[in-house]
Amino acid sequence: MILFLEQKLVIDQETITRVEKVELESARDIPANSLKVRLHVRQNDDSLNIKQGDTVIWEAGYKKKGDGMTTFVEEFRGTITEIMPTRPLEFIAKDDMFLLSLKMIRKNFSSMPVSAYASKILDEAGINAVIKCDSSVSGIKVSENIAGHSARYALWKLRDPKYGCDVFFKGNTLYIENQFDKKEKKPSAMFSFYQDIISSN
Repeated sequence: MILFLEQKLVIDQETITRVEKVELESARDIPANSLKVRLHVRQNDDSLNIKQGDTVIWEAGYKKKGDGMTTFVEEFRGTITEIMPTRPLEFIAKDDMFLLSLKMIRKNFSSMPVSAYASKILDEAGINAVIKCDSSVSGIKVSENIAGHSARYALWKLRDPKYGCDVFFKGNTLYIENQFDKKEKKPSAMFSFYQDIISSN
């Protein structure tokens, strides 16, 4: 069976068809996931109005030989933070953890369940995201003096051993998972390590 890797890049609701290179850096222990994109040399940069702050959505998926459609999986959603003065045009986008690092929390929280705590942090930061929280940790009570700290710092406090959570964004969803209860999850798309991944830490 022959599979073809395809991708879809949307910037500020405009689909970009000519893309030369995409590098996704994604891990649970980095401040924010990032996407580096280089447009194809044949893409007319002058026709694009790409600017810092634009929303970026990148989807990828495989298509079987002979099939007419590809089932795309959203791998990244974020905001353009840097545009390089190069031709062809290159830019870097970061996910909502980056935006959370720019938002300050102005109050403390006491004896609040993990799921409610995360919801309050996102509300305080003005981030509209879906929250998926493992039932095994959702009821853990959180008490933190976080006034004056960033919203990202507030969420990362859930990684402390006393709470035992993993916290990360994938697309428009904030996942809060149990660090010590990892279950095998069938991926919605399986990529070839040797063909699609540059390196793994």
